[in-house]
Amino acid sequence: MNAPAFQFYPADHLSDMRVRMLSWESRGLYIDLLCYCWREGWIPSDSSAIAQLCQCYDTDIIDPCLSLFSPDPQDPGKLIHPRLDREREKQKAFREERKASGIRGAAKRWKGDSSAINQPMAENGSSIYNLQSSNIPPISPNGESKPPRKKFTRPTLEEITAYGRTLSPPFLKAKKFFNYYNSNGWKVGKNPMQDWQSAVGNWNEGDSPQPINPLPEGAVMAAGGRIFVPKP
Repeated sequence: MNAPAFQFYPADHLSDMRVRMLSWESRGLYIDLLCYCWREGWIPSDSSAIAQLCQCYDTDIIDPCLSLFSPDPQDPGKLIHPRLDREREKQKAFREERKASGIRGAAKRWKGDSSAINQPMAENGSSIYNLQSSNIPPISPNGESKPPRKKFTRPTLEEITAYGRTLSPPFLKAKKFFNYYNSNGWKVGKNPMQDWQSAVGNWNEGDSPQPINPLPEGAVMAAGGRIFVPKP
């Protein structure tokens, strides 16, 4: 794949005697042919093909431009531009050097941890690693590796009951615990629950959520939370 652009050196262009001897029309055509040659790697050597390509049918304009190109050693029907070829090789060498530099930097950063360097590229060509699929554990702010967080699975009433029997003293509110968290989507406050066994342990130590005060006898809760209590 060719690079989308090439370096243009105004000083070299203006000081080239062969270019200065071109007419204004030929100079404009020459710039067009440079662009075609950069994109395709070559231009046709036939003047009639150039005429169709650039919509210019005056050979007095075309022929002086073609004299600034060189025949392709491998195909006499093509013309190449040595200066553009040198620029293409310079860009290729620069890209390869930057790639090698990136690999060296990654190797130095990960200190021989090949599991990071060998991660495949993302589908869009990005070099950002998908940490979820890699073997690199999350890093805490103090630089220590943290074990991956387990995915929470909602327990059944039977699981809570069985676990409660292993505690001392035994946990006797398994049904109440299950109904409470099953009704609020298994959340602790506003956050999703991470470890139901720890929550059972907290309940068993008396650290259960504050129960909602029941309505007074005969009271009715209307829309909006307003409570109406009948007069005695």
